[in-house]
Amino acid sequence: MCKKATTGIMLTLLLIGMVTSAFNLGMVGVDGAASTCSSSASVEPPATEWNKTYGGAHNDQAWSVEQTSDGGYIIAGDTSSFGAGGRDFWLVKTDGSGNPQWNKTYGEAGEDTAWSVQQTGDGGFIVAGKTDSFGTGGLDFWLVKTDACGNMEWNKTYGGVHIDQAWSVKQTSDGGYIVAGGTNSFGASVPGYPDFWLIKLAPSFPVRNLDTHLGYMTIQEAIDAPETLNGHTILVDAGIYYEHVTISKSLKLIGENKDATIIDGNGTGVVVRVTADNTTISGFTMQNSGTWPNSGINLYHSQNNSVYENNAINNYYGIRLEHSSKCSIFGNNITDNGEAGIRIDSSNNNLISCNTMANNDFGISQWPSFNNTIDGNIIRNTGTGIWLYSSSNNSITRNAFVANNWGMNLHKSSHNTISGNNLTYNIDQAILLPAAYNNTVTYNNIANNGRGLVIRREEIEYGGAPSTYNAVIGNNITNNSAGIVMDYAFNNTIYHNNIINNTEQTRVSNSSSNAWDNGYPSGGNYWNDYGGVDLYSGPYQNETDSDGIGDTPYVIDDDNIDHYPLMKPYPWGPHDIGVTCISKSKTVIGQGFIMHVNVTIFNYGAYAETFNITAHANTIIIDTLTNITLSSGDSTTLTFTWNTTGVAKGNYTITAEATQLPGETDTLDNTRTDGWIIVAMIGDITGGTPNVMDFIPDGKVDMKDIGVIARYFGQNVPPAPSNCDITGPTIGVPDDKIDMRDIGTVARNFGKTDP
Repeated sequence: MCKKATTGIMLTLLLIGMVTSAFNLGMVGVDGAASTCSSSASVEPPATEWNKTYGGAHNDQAWSVEQTSDGGYIIAGDTSSFGAGGRDFWLVKTDGSGNPQWNKTYGEAGEDTAWSVQQTGDGGFIVAGKTDSFGTGGLDFWLVKTDACGNMEWNKTYGGVHIDQAWSVKQTSDGGYIVAGGTNSFGASVPGYPDFWLIKLAPSFPVRNLDTHLGYMTIQEAIDAPETLNGHTILVDAGIYYEHVTISKSLKLIGENKDATIIDGNGTGVVVRVTADNTTISGFTMQNSGTWPNSGINLYHSQNNSVYENNAINNYYGIRLEHSSKCSIFGNNITDNGEAGIRIDSSNNNLISCNTMANNDFGISQWPSFNNTIDGNIIRNTGTGIWLYSSSNNSITRNAFVANNWGMNLHKSSHNTISGNNLTYNIDQAILLPAAYNNTVTYNNIANNGRGLVIRREEIEYGGAPSTYNAVIGNNITNNSAGIVMDYAFNNTIYHNNIINNTEQTRVSNSSSNAWDNGYPSGGNYWNDYGGVDLYSGPYQNETDSDGIGDTPYVIDDDNIDHYPLMKPYPWGPHDIGVTCISKSKTVIGQGFIMHVNVTIFNYGAYAETFNITAHANTIIIDTLTNITLSSGDSTTLTFTWNTTGVAKGNYTITAEATQLPGETDTLDNTRTDGWIIVAMIGDITGGTPNVMDFIPDGKVDMKDIGVIARYFGQNVPPAPSNCDITGPTIGVPDDKIDMRDIGTVARNFGKTDP
């Protein structure tokens, strides 16, 4: 929101419904006869509704006013009371009652007057007038473009050596501008008698192909252009694009800012459909698709596509994969979609990672699909967090399911791995396995749900098949209304789980031949309501000495018995944090230069925790951040700055380690090792492999290094590779731009080889 400004008095603005002068005069036509337009009636001018003054102690004048889209007013003129010079442009924004909301001055020490203002299509303003602070002559045309808060976006002067003034400006239908005024510098004018001067400004293209340097008004126009080829990158400025985009070429489509670069389907169709392989989509909000079966993003019969760091909001499906494989969907915010955040149909070998999904009917809905990895996502406030139907060999790991109706449902699905997930405060059930078989459920935290784990047959109307041969191992199942529920479930194996403080520890019916332990001495489960003692040992618990296993079984019913109940909890507890992701600002860093490492930590436990975290490069401590506090079910990303001064050149593995919490038993995910960084000679960023884009240094600074930087010259990071951003104004500190500083750094080291 724009900040309000304080204004004085002096310049008067009268808001009148209409300006009319009524005179009781007859008009005479050219032939001397009385005009038929004459009137003897007296018309009263409208009443003044209000008036306001704005200004200071000196001369302040308004020359142009226009009502704005919010019902307020924008006023342009000049001021001698404020600003930087004798007279400056003055722009004042008011509400509908003339109360000032903000004001801005533009100019320098000369005479600068704004004669005309108009609100532009992007909500900003275009202002035209005269200046002798800038330009080439005594007075020049001066055009100033601002954003909606009056912040200058650009300005330009036009003129010659004499007096030239712009009196009026309008935005044209093509997005450009038309400026009208008078000139003494050009045309046939006699000195002192100016000519009309009309200037047309071309539109500013919001969509650009970074490889061809061509601009376009729409995203689809840029994609369809014959000059746009596979491998090109299209950069899209912030703004709202009412389009239905089809990506039929292998392109990188990059938005300026994911929250401000919006593709809006306007309630119809698919917003962005990808039919090509090897595409990248990043930095957008996709919103307002049509109803079924439409989506914000649709990967259709394609492979090797990446969709990352986007928002998918208010679509039927946020992101949909149809017959697509080897795609990566990561780091997206997928919320408020009507059916599913991510829908997967007949699509295999995909990675769905580190996305946040909330307020969808389904977080992820998968129909028969195989070998997909669903890892590190946060799924909140949905009907069902993950729903798999007739799908097998999928991996569902390290996800957080919070406050959904159902956490996950694997209907008629088999040979899937469910491991390391945090399922809390789900209303009905955390994990449901209807007619499911040969699935593995391990090392999950299942706490404070309606029902924790439900293994049952499917509904009779769908065939009524039972659930069989599933393995439930090493889970923490606590504080649920029912810990484990089994109905028509056979030959399942359940052991090394902590089953604690559930209203009903188990609810078993119509089920038999399930194994609730792993034999002796491995043992069964920890039950906090077990009342036995540990005085004996051995397979029959009749040998002297204790062994950590209860001497008597934990009996659920005649067919469901834990013969070797554990006397203390298996290593997993309510206090648990984990490092979920490590990302690096680059993979190649010049020795002595600076880079960043981002570490994401999620609190899987039931309590707010305070801890320290240390980032390492091999055995070198990059930094330790202390007293980090994280609430239950929340995550945070911390940034570590690595100054490689004095660090030996070589390959470094990055590790992040969180301190063990008081009471924490599972510390496996407190430490995460992810990726590598090469510390190299300054300027040596590639050449170690035939593909320069591998960014493997070769121990010398040569044309390969200059060439790969030159390829991205003038671009920002992203979309340009961060390894090409060697330095910024501060030596050794990147500035997210590929410019002459980077070329110059390589050139200064050109020809050097690593001893």
